[in-house]
Amino acid sequence: MICPESSFLSVAFKARLAAQFADAPIPSASLPADTAAARYRRIRRAGTWDHTHEVLLVSRTHQGSPGVNFVTPLRRAGANIVIDRRRQRSA
Repeated sequence: MICPESSFLSVAFKARLAAQFADAPIPSASLPADTAAARYRRIRRAGTWDHTHEVLLVSRTHQGSPGVNFVTPLRRAGANIVIDRRRQRSA
C-alpha cells in the first residue's frame, strides 16, 4: 500500500533535487552559515585529489541495484574535506 502523502513528498523531494542539480555550482565561500539551506546544492571547491587515501564503500544499493561509492579526500590549504565522488554499479 502506498501512502498518498509519502508519494507526494517523494515527488516534491525529487523535483527539488532536480532543480538544485540543474543550477550551476556555486563557490563554497558563498554558502550560507546555515548549510542546511544548501543541502544537495552543487558547490565548487579547488584542491588536489588525494587518491592514496581514497576509500571504496562496497555493498551499497541505489534503487535496488548494487554498487560501490568512491570517497576521496580533497586536499586544500588549511583543511581537507572528504567527498563522495561517484557511484559505480557493480555487476
